[in-house]
Amino acid sequence: MTADDFTALKEVLYGKKVCLDLSATTITEIPSNAFSNASNDCRGLAGIVLPASVEKIGNKAFYKSELETVIIPKSDTAVTIGANAFASSELKSIAIPGNVKAISTYAFSSCQKLASVVIEEGVQSIENQAFSNCRVLKSVTIPSTVIEIGQYAFIGCNALESTVVNSKTTGDSMFHQCTALKEVTLGTEVKTLTGYTFSYCSSLKTLDGLENWKTVSLKTIGSEYSDGIFMQCTSLVTIG
Repeated sequence: MTADDFTALKEVLYGKKVCLDLSATTITEIPSNAFSNASNDCRGLAGIVLPASVEKIGNKAFYKSELETVIIPKSDTAVTIGANAFASSELKSIAIPGNVKAISTYAFSSCQKLASVVIEEGVQSIENQAFSNCRVLKSVTIPSTVIEIGQYAFIGCNALESTVVNSKTTGDSMFHQCTALKEVTLGTEVKTLTGYTFSYCSSLKTLDGLENWKTVSLKTIGSEYSDGIFMQCTSLVTIG
């Protein structure tokens, strides 16, 4: 399918609450802005099933759309989710299989109904503000295969209560201002906590998994360990 085909499909779907099943196709890319509703010209697409052949979900492909569900199949095809691909959409849940290698900047930012995120082993990169301001997201697990996390990946996720981090590093200000975050579990692979990772997480009480935290490399930004990584974590009572 060409970009013109997606434009025509957009027009056909307008105003209809439907689920589009592309699983039988051999499409390799969902083009940038393919189903974007930024101009109020793509209303009604409630769900989509992507084919195993897809390699890229383009920038703003579903930006501000009414999309509630998406199925990204597990396959041998490496997939990249582009910048703002699902940002500000109506997405309620997302399972990101391990063949998705990169979640680009703002990919799921400001998805106000996104309550469930599953990131499977195999994902390697979560870029800047990928899940920022997802205000009903309550928990998330970062797999051990993630080797790069951008700044402010989960900033403003005000309902986030718990997280398990299995990656070797965190991202700068990764959970900044996650004011409901109470419990963090760090896996055995964690080697580096970067600057302001948990800053202003005012409800954070327990950090598990750092029994040998003194040997962990602590990268701070112009401040000491307690004032940077845990800045204004006023409820923190247990590090172990």
